[in-house]
Amino acid sequence: MPSTRWRALGPGSVLGTLRADLRKAAREVVVVGPFIDDYFAETAVACCPKGVRLRVLTRSPAAVDPMFAGHAEAALARFRGRPLTEVRPLDRLHAKLVLIDETTVFCGSANWYRYSLEEGLEVVLRGPVDEAPTLLDELASLWDQAGVSRAEEAGSSPRVRPRTPSARSAVTEGFRTEVLDPIAAAKLASVPGAFVLGKRTDGIKRRG
Repeated sequence: MPSTRWRALGPGSVLGTLRADLRKAAREVVVVGPFIDDYFAETAVACCPKGVRLRVLTRSPAAVDPMFAGHAEAALARFRGRPLTEVRPLDRLHAKLVLIDETTVFCGSANWYRYSLEEGLEVVLRGPVDEAPTLLDELASLWDQAGVSRAEEAGSSPRVRPRTPSARSAVTEGFRTEVLDPIAAAKLASVPGAFVLGKRTDGIKRRG
């Protein structure tokens, strides 16, 4: 018999539902995603109750689109400023999920930055972890693959020059366009005639 405990969340409904669930967290929240901006980091930190452990698995700022790097760096700074929070880098990461108290999970196509959550045409499933019995094992494997960098151990992060405006406040209005994955861009660059977001990739020879 099909489960009736899973819910599909479409464009514009993910963040509101997630905020409500984060506020109910009692023990631990795990955020996994390759692209996390300062807007989402502020949301997660603001909604997680004090005393709840927060773990974050994401790509380092050096492994994202340079236009996004400033937002990634600001997100890391926001997480690191919160007690009971650990961040680990995993640069080939592509999984996207939020796990709350090992009971509820959000997983789907959405990335954890503003454009994807508010404007992208995404689908995210929210449901019980006990109906995905291997999920915790897979998540533990990813976490173990992500070693704590020397900068993380020292309590500081690599210096990345922001490429996006962030001077207005410690938290900006978030990343407002689609993120270009450098790994995907490199693959497409090797394909003659390939386009990325309407622009030819660097590896394509142009006619003189």
